[in-house]
Order: sequence, then structure tokens, then C-alpha cells
Amino acid sequence: MAAQRGGRRGLSEIALLVVCLVLGGVALWGAGVLDSAIAREVRVSNAYVEDGVEIDEAEAEQIIGNRNLVVIYLDGELGSRGSDVCDAVSSAAAGSFVAIVDEQMRMYGCSLMPGEDESDEFGKGYVAETTMRTGIRSVADDPIQATRVLASNFDGLVRAGIAPESAREITVPYSRYLIAGIALGTVVIGALLVYLRGRVLGHRRADQVEGDIADRGLIAQRDAALAATGVRLLELDATLQDAFATPEEDRLISERLHIGSYERMTKEYVELNAEAAGDEPSGGIDDQLDRIEAINEEATRVLTQRKYS
Repeated sequence: MAAQRGGRRGLSEIALLVVCLVLGGVALWGAGVLDSAIAREVRVSNAYVEDGVEIDEAEAEQIIGNRNLVVIYLDGELGSRGSDVCDAVSSAAAGSFVAIVDEQMRMYGCSLMPGEDESDEFGKGYVAETTMRTGIRSVADDPIQATRVLASNFDGLVRAGIAPESAREITVPYSRYLIAGIALGTVVIGALLVYLRGRVLGHRRADQVEGDIADRGLIAQRDAALAATGVRLLELDATLQDAFATPEEDRLISERLHIGSYERMTKEYVELNAEAAGDEPSGGIDDQLDRIEAINEEATRVLTQRKYS
């Protein structure tokens, strides 16, 4: 009987660990951990300028505005890079037309607009790629002017009903959803673990197996602290949205420091949740509680600075 209960308990804990690992992997993928450098930039900007290209990225972004248009400026000749770059940004720029241009304004059209996967929309994609090339080679010596031509060409596609008229929605990688999911998952899984461990403790007492109630209390305390800290990080994430939306080179020093602190706290928070999926001794949980408290204190400090800055 005791062996059967122990086996079932082991399987349930393994299942919970697998679920946590899968959720963590999906969340990290969604946050853009596996993105290329171009894709990471395209997620939060309508323009990407490769090192070596002489163009004012901020001015290019202003010209493109909130159109469903992304322009990627590559150094050197385009060659065969267009298809690879298009594949790399297919997720980050979904719903947009991506113009990939080299220093001579040779363009590779990457239409990721809605309906492109449908067979009857193939012709629209071809027309879009052809139209977007119009006139940019004639201003190859002036990349900013070429950007204006691309924006004008895109407006023509909108008027023709080929490109979406709606504004492009630019968001940072969804770390806020990761934190919210972990916080909610911690509460649910923590409550389930406390319930299951309570039942196991009863069976162990019946079978003369000692249980450690103090450790159970520490686990519950840790889970509650993780959930509360997750909420605090969500609050901080909300206050940093303007900073995330600002190009990195235009951010204030304080914004860079706050974003750096936020990223370190988020990484530590994810690591703590991965550790919490295991079964640690009291000393380990005490250490986790100290780390959680440190994250909470730093998040509170940054929130206060953001409020009065």
C-alpha cells in the first residue's frame, strides 16, 4: 500500500515538473529568446538598420510611422540574403509587408500580410512586391528619400485594398504574460501541492512515516511570496512600456538602468520558479525566500523611482 502511494506521488510530481518545464520553454520562446538580432529589433520597431548602413534610424521610423510596413536596411549587397531574413522575421513582423533593401536600394519583398497563405491571395502578394519596388532605385543615394518612396508605395497598396489600413501593433516580447502565467501557475500548483502533500502526510502518519510540517509551511510561504512578487513585477512592466518602446540609443540613462534591473529580476524570478518545482530542504527554501524578498525590494525601489522621475 505504502509503495503504491509513493509511486503515485512520484508520478504526480514528475508530471507537475514536466508541465512547469514545458510552460517555461514556451514562455521563453514567446519572449523572443530564440530570435535573431534582426527579429528582436523588428518586434519593437518598424525599421532595422544593420551596422555599416549610414541612415538615421529614428528618422526612418518616423517616416514609416504606424503603417504595417517594416523596412530592413542591410549593409553591402542583398544577394541571396533576402529569403533568409524574411524567414527570420516571419513571426516578429507577422501581418506586415517587409521591405529588405541593400545599400543600392535593391529590394527583396517579403509579404507577411493577412491572407498570404491562401492560394487566391497569391496575386496580391506579387502585386505588392512589384509595387513596393517602384522608384526606390532612382533615389539609391538617399536612403531617407527611398524610405519616403516605400511609405508612399505602401499607401498606394492600402488604397488599392491590397495592404491592411490598420496600424501595426508593436509590443515588447510578452514577458508580462510570462510573469502573469507563472504567478497564476504558482498559486494553482502551490495550492495543489499543499493539498497533495497534506494527504500524503496523513497516509504517512497512518503508516508511521514522519512528515515535516515545517517544510510544508515554508513551501506554502514561498509560493505565496512568489505570487506576490510576480504581481509587483507586472506593475513594474507596465511602468516601463514607454521606455521599451523608445529606441535603445534614445533611452535616458535611468531608463536603461531600470530596464536592466527589470531584466535581471525577471531572469531571477524565472529561475526561482524552476527551482520551486523541485523538493528542497528547509535551508534551500530559506535561501529562496531571501532571493524573493530581494527581488521584491528592488522592484519596489525601481517602481518608486519611476513614479517620481
